[in-house]
Amino acid sequence: MMVQAVLSNRDHLEYGVATIPFPIPRDQYAHCMELLAALEIGDAVKADCKVEEVDSFYTVLKRVEMLTVNVEVGDAVKADCMIAGIDSDRPIWD
Repeated sequence: MMVQAVLSNRDHLEYGVATIPFPIPRDQYAHCMELLAALEIGDAVKADCKVEEVDSFYTVLKRVEMLTVNVEVGDAVKADCMIAGIDSDRPIWD
């Protein structure tokens, strides 16, 4: 499953946005983290990414738009589990 999320820094909208694929492909991970670092977001633990837009076949993921999330929670295993209804009480986004 591939999801594209447009992320911003909720405290500094003037920094712009970055479009990040989830799951982040291994060969693009460093580049994606550089994009997020330029926005001063992307912490593995701290919820510091504002989701401006989500592009996915799964329309349920639109529910995270305008929420503040942590980038590492967008991994494929958790996302696939949510879509499949496995362990549905565990959210994708913190």
